[in-house]
Amino acid sequence: MSVLAETVEWRPLFNRFWASHSLSQLLAQTIAVAVPLIAISVLHVPSAQVGLVTSLQFAPVLVVTPLLAARIDSVARLPLMRAAHWARGVLWLIAAALSVTGLLSWTVLIFLVTLAGVCTAAFDVATQTFIPNLVPRAELVTANARVQGSLSFAQIVGPAFGGVLLGTGHVSAAFVLFGVAFAASGVLLLRVHVDERTFTSEESFARRFTAGFRVAFGSAVLRGLLINATWFNLFEQLMITTFLVYAVRVAGLGEGTVGFVIGGGAAGALLGAVISGRPAPGSTRVRLVLFSGLAAVAPSALVLVTDQGPRSIICAVAAFFCYGVGVAAYNVVAISLRQRATPHDGLGRVGAVYRMFAYGAIAGGAALSGLFVSLVGLRDALAVAVVALVAGWIVMSVVLVRTLGTHAEPGGTT
Repeated sequence: MSVLAETVEWRPLFNRFWASHSLSQLLAQTIAVAVPLIAISVLHVPSAQVGLVTSLQFAPVLVVTPLLAARIDSVARLPLMRAAHWARGVLWLIAAALSVTGLLSWTVLIFLVTLAGVCTAAFDVATQTFIPNLVPRAELVTANARVQGSLSFAQIVGPAFGGVLLGTGHVSAAFVLFGVAFAASGVLLLRVHVDERTFTSEESFARRFTAGFRVAFGSAVLRGLLINATWFNLFEQLMITTFLVYAVRVAGLGEGTVGFVIGGGAAGALLGAVISGRPAPGSTRVRLVLFSGLAAVAPSALVLVTDQGPRSIICAVAAFFCYGVGVAAYNVVAISLRQRATPHDGLGRVGAVYRMFAYGAIAGGAALSGLFVSLVGLRDALAVAVVALVAGWIVMSVVLVRTLGTHAEPGGTT
């Protein structure tokens, strides 16, 4: 049970946290499209290298996440989250200054993106363990649905906004906006004050370092969810990174159109967050399989995008819409199940393990994009991604059904 579980004060505090988190998610989704588009259209980076800038946004989780996880349950999370916001604000303002002076290069952009990725990794580890401290366990599904709804809204607006920003040609102004908005997100967190529950341990650093791994891999439920998330994120990011380059350089879509396709299609994520917001006892297995299947199969329609015509645009929007429904709905159910299955004093460490594998897979998927593009070209690389997503869903559906069928869920039934 959370620190505020016995009071009614958690709701206004959660709403303030939610506002800050929503702004940061909007920024993240905008940057996720804007930075690769800068590499493609402004810096004219070769297609096989575009994935590198996305990969380095997430690669720091492989180092920062496990190291921080060993300590996160024993320290206050709020100061760390505020510092991460403000540091990212400074980095993007530096990018703006370099852009104005003509000193922004591919190498410099990669360096700044990597540092921002370090801050993001630290922020995300803290966030995962902060929410259960703020919200009663009985309200976790509702709280996670709201947080996922913020992400869904960000997925609707962010990519489109990123495309529009780049379409205006004002790269420096975009960087300034990123910097100021991250600073504002940190300021919003100043209004959140919680006596956070921390746990001290006499264990050695090595034992604390591996504690999250022992819990995550020692539970069949947690292990199944982790493997599923890792596989999906690997090929999801291969698909997204490859499609960004393919859409601009093969199909001939402009930056604004790409933003519209991804952002408009992700409107489905808002629907996904809504339909998953209420617990449905007895149906967890079915919901996980159906939602993950929708997310895995829908991107197959992207191979039908061949030009700037209406048919191609409709296929792309439909693919991202259905994909968004599946991803958002699956995440709400899976995260809530994971948090219920994890001991309270291990939430930070287990959450960090999940982030290390799931977000490390995103870095790997972006890097794989460059490899496959150089080996087989953009169209075939996109086809590889969608086939792998479907194959992974088929295998993991069997695993999840068997796992949840033989292990009772904490707080419910399967």
